[in-house]
Amino acid sequence: MKKATVLFMLIAISISPLFSQYRYYSVDEVGSFGSGKLYHYGLSIDVNPNQKITVTNKNKKGETKRIYTYQYNNSSSLIKEIRLDKAGKEKSKRVNIYDGKIFLGSEFSKKGNLKYKSKVTYDNKYRMSFVQTNAKGIIIAKSTNTFTEKEYDVINYKGKKSDKKRKKLTQTIDYKKGGEKQANKWVYEYDENGKQTVTRFYNSKNKVKYVWDYSCKEEGALMASKNQINFCKWNESEDGMLIEVTRKTSAKGEIKKSIKKYDADTNLVLKEEYIDGVLKTKVTYDKNFTKPLVWEFYKKGVLRSKYMYIYDKDGKVLNTKAYYKDMEKISYEEKYIYKDKQLVSVENYRKGKLTRSYTISYN
Repeated sequence: MKKATVLFMLIAISISPLFSQYRYYSVDEVGSFGSGKLYHYGLSIDVNPNQKITVTNKNKKGETKRIYTYQYNNSSSLIKEIRLDKAGKEKSKRVNIYDGKIFLGSEFSKKGNLKYKSKVTYDNKYRMSFVQTNAKGIIIAKSTNTFTEKEYDVINYKGKKSDKKRKKLTQTIDYKKGGEKQANKWVYEYDENGKQTVTRFYNSKNKVKYVWDYSCKEEGALMASKNQINFCKWNESEDGMLIEVTRKTSAKGEIKKSIKKYDADTNLVLKEEYIDGVLKTKVTYDKNFTKPLVWEFYKKGVLRSKYMYIYDKDGKVLNTKAYYKDMEKISYEEKYIYKDKQLVSVENYRKGKLTRSYTISYN
């Protein structure tokens, strides 16, 4: 027996996928410097305080192509990145300074000439402003953020309240080159519990171009009109599992539907996406959205490609395999090798042959 409860409906005027995804998923993030992670060509490497990490890119013959060194401070924040050629000669360098309130980053060419300079200002780890200038001191990028005075409960992806509280982002302004004239503006509104109610996007003339309305509506009340996209989200329960359903109707009448299934402990185990009732993607998880097991892609309802992931007992990925058209034949494969629980090598294979690899060393 199914039981459905409407949660909310989102109504938005048509937007481009690029900035809609960025703003939607980053609206509640706090911009803090130092994630304790190194991201290198798709690799995610854990970082310890005061650690120096060297990543060497190699070709299929095992010959060195590029060398990257990353130096971190006692807060696991990146303070220096040096890019070297295969002979070990410096190609470029980035130096970062962070005192807890201001982040200063400078990038230099192989001749040591300044290319860019960045400055990020924080208030108690909340990112307040960002300014980037070129070698001539001209502002080429600038943005400012405003946050609520009040702090709200933080709800994790399982819908559970954590012991942390966080301010909400209320406004972001992006500026044109020179840093004086507005390029666009985002404004966010919340209810008394910190739940987002409205998002507005303004153009360079400060006129509203797009609006998201997160107010509750009746289930299925999806009436699309010109330049408008409607979203509806609700929960169902079936055989002891929580099912989260999101449905979107475009201005052209196309219906996109996303179904997420959770186990009794609210761990994500399955996600399916449909367009006009036809399956497009299907992902199974190992009880965590960061640990997909199988990721399938469909065209006209037919499976066209899939990715498979294998993890060790600590949750570290050991192997990924990609299949295209022929679901019995591996097209692409990555192998991850660890030593003392640290990633030391990654090998890429295409049709069973080594194409490139990365070696990682720690100091």
